[in-house]
Amino acid sequence: MPSRRKRRHPMLYGWLAWIVFAAAVTAVMFPKVQASIIQSGAIDLISEHRQRTASGTNVADSRTVYPYFVIPISKATHEGATLSYQAFAAKQRKTGQGVYHDTIEALLDGPGQEALRHGAISLVAPGTSLRGLSESNGTIYVDFSGPLLDSATIWPAFGMTPAVQQIRRSLLALDGIRHVVIMLDGEITSL
Repeated sequence: MPSRRKRRHPMLYGWLAWIVFAAAVTAVMFPKVQASIIQSGAIDLISEHRQRTASGTNVADSRTVYPYFVIPISKATHEGATLSYQAFAAKQRKTGQGVYHDTIEALLDGPGQEALRHGAISLVAPGTSLRGLSESNGTIYVDFSGPLLDSATIWPAFGMTPAVQQIRRSLLALDGIRHVVIMLDGEITSL
């Protein structure tokens, strides 16, 4: 009777070696890849898209607006600080009130991820809300409620000027706006 010879399977060993190598590379590189994905903001973008899809909000229900945020250039001291103002794109859900309203709502929502990556902050006091907004002959009247005036006490090194500048710059950048009147609880302020 012929003896059976054990056959070696070189392809099997090759595939096994490849799988072990791929697993080792994956184990070594996974933390770096994971950190890169998180830093890119892709996961946040995907989850935001899933939330919009689940809630029925689609791209047609939002618009891109450009509110201005503050980027501190120098460290804040009791004498003040050097500040830069920069507009950042923000996706804002359309409210039906128009681009002026949506721009202020995006400003009150605070800086988005891209703005934060550039070191942007908002000096408009948290909790400030928009009561109303109207435009007439190039002048926009914007009425706030809440702690808008607290901006100067929350950030004493900056005072009230940067918060007001954020509002003014965000609105003056829009077509047709030449003047901004800031109101607080229906009363015109001297800001």
